[in-house]
Amino acid sequence: MTAPVIEARKLKRILPGLIPVTLVDGVDFQARSGEMVAITGASGSGKSSLLYLLGLLDEPTEGSVAIDGQDCVHLSDAERTHLRLERLGFVFQFHFLLPEFSVLDNVCMPMKKLDALSTDEQEDRGRHLLKELGLEGYEKKLPEQLSGGERQRVAVARALANGPRILLADEPTGNLDSKNSHAVFDIFRGLVQDEGKTIITVTHDQGLAKSCDRQVHMADGRVM
Repeated sequence: MTAPVIEARKLKRILPGLIPVTLVDGVDFQARSGEMVAITGASGSGKSSLLYLLGLLDEPTEGSVAIDGQDCVHLSDAERTHLRLERLGFVFQFHFLLPEFSVLDNVCMPMKKLDALSTDEQEDRGRHLLKELGLEGYEKKLPEQLSGGERQRVAVARALANGPRILLADEPTGNLDSKNSHAVFDIFRGLVQDEGKTIITVTHDQGLAKSCDRQVHMADGRVM
């Protein structure tokens, strides 16, 4: 069996305060290359909190997160940012496209931040990703000119901009109708099967969850 591309051990996240709140409580988690994992559970169960810890968007109170065997907990902020840009892609329920920028500019933003390609190379890759996702000819449009499903596909293209091994998705179909939900799932499944991506998705969508390779169910901050 191949080694996990992402692994958490004894992960805990506690919000400090007069009455501390435990969001994630001693979770062990791992996912391998070419695997699609759904994190399920009721609202407030800790699903998104776990996803943000795995994606290095939040820091654990206790425990560790390793990506490709590299312990990420003790990295500096700059090192964590670089690792996120290089190896992780993010898709959220609300696409968070910047309204004043074109579709192509939105897709190219992670590449500009990583600064590993020339401007021409960034734009060529952005156009290629948009074409792969059925959005050829949309490069100069603004997000407000797109449907909800089209905006989410742009968000997927942006998440894939730097060629990450791991895609983290928080309720990626939560704002979409059934047709567009299926379209997003088909994109995810193709990325897993054809490119060996690892996809971890938080979802209330039982159809999406059941179609994943594995489900991790959470309650009260713990994996059940």
